[in-house]
Amino acid sequence: MSIIVRAAALAAVGAGLYWLWSRPSGDTRLRAPDADDFEARLEAVEPPSGAPTAADFERALEGLLSSERAKGAAFVDVSAGELHRLVGGYPGRAHRMPTCCNVMRKRLQTGDLVLDEPQSGAGASLAIRYQLSASRAASGAEAADPVQ
Repeated sequence: MSIIVRAAALAAVGAGLYWLWSRPSGDTRLRAPDADDFEARLEAVEPPSGAPTAADFERALEGLLSSERAKGAAFVDVSAGELHRLVGGYPGRAHRMPTCCNVMRKRLQTGDLVLDEPQSGAGASLAIRYQLSASRAASGAEAADPVQ
């Protein structure tokens, strides 16, 4: 068996195991989840005890932006890995990287720039440059049309 075939077989087994793990408890239906179903379930899953929530990431991100704005910075670059480490729980089994990345994307406003984005869409390498100006400080977390 070639290396490529072995890798594909392992990936298929891994995806199947993840699918089994990700089913809600008590769900005995044997069906593959579609993308929308998976995203909805991901957001609805109650985080493990002590795991950071979206509100934790929002507070930490706003704190970073406010701190840099107070220093007079024109912009701040934030990576998902750094933000998650600041909040806690990363790296670890109960990490909430998809939630962290969603919070970062929701905070995008006109003029902000996505510097790096992982292929999966949610990973520690997601990096965003947030523009800091006095007029944006008043708007807070209310996102306008983001420029990506």
